[in-house]
Amino acid sequence: MASLTEADYTRISTTAAETFTDAYYTALNASRPTLSTFYLPLSTTSPRPLPHISYNGTLVPSPTDLQTTFTKDMPYTHYEPQSVDVHVLNPMMAVLGEGATKRERERNMSLVVQVSGYVRLFERKEGVMRGFCDSFVLVPNEAIGKDGQGRQWVIQTQNFRFVT
Repeated sequence: MASLTEADYTRISTTAAETFTDAYYTALNASRPTLSTFYLPLSTTSPRPLPHISYNGTLVPSPTDLQTTFTKDMPYTHYEPQSVDVHVLNPMMAVLGEGATKRERERNMSLVVQVSGYVRLFERKEGVMRGFCDSFVLVPNEAIGKDGQGRQWVIQTQNFRFVT
């Protein structure tokens, strides 16, 4: 089977970034108990445990810890993403044989996604809006069901920062 074209990479990465961004910031705003499902399952087999999560300069040990922080400790927040930029980071994460399907080729890449926007803290409607920048490395979700259900892409690395 032929390799993917630049148009394929653009289509796949753009769709993945838009779908992910909509779902992730909706969860941050209204469904915090689902946050851990957006991340790669915790792995400690590599020299650097994954996923790697940095929230405003603080390393968060696991997706569950981030979810707990957001559900128990964080005040009300409203995230408003304003821009999304995506690039294919690694177009071939694994060597695929000639018999690989198009779907296998489309899911054999990693993406870097940059999101910037505003977040309102504490107040639902009248609070001050602060800028934020969020960078993600997304990888295909290997735990996705055969029926295609579940998150297509999950976070391998995240770096969130408030912008002053």
